[in-house]
Amino acid sequence: MTYALTRSASDSFTITQARYVGAKVGADLRMLANLYGKPSLGDIDDYVEEVALLLRDGYLGTVDFGFKELNSNAWRLRLRYTATAGGHLLDSRPGSFPSSVAVAGLPFYSFLNYSSNLRSA
Repeated sequence: MTYALTRSASDSFTITQARYVGAKVGADLRMLANLYGKPSLGDIDDYVEEVALLLRDGYLGTVDFGFKELNSNAWRLRLRYTATAGGHLLDSRPGSFPSSVAVAGLPFYSFLNYSSNLRSA
């Protein structure tokens, strides 16, 4: 049996719905923590709540999580999520989760871009 969730433009996107969508970010960050030791579980909860709140209000553009090179500031491993119309997230990883990237000693970063909704509010 297949179910589809649809809503009209007049419906409000609730925090419960945003947290459900944002749970993908939490699952991916927990996988990062298991594989690479970062981010901390407490930080993951904070990241997921921030994503959910911004997603609910239509203010999330993109958010990146991962590890950067110290000398060049280039991402060694990056997970990117892009908010779409209707409160969904697209991620940048077609296929499998990156599980054999050398990130030992690299700092963990998160970087968020707001949507144009916030800039015009």
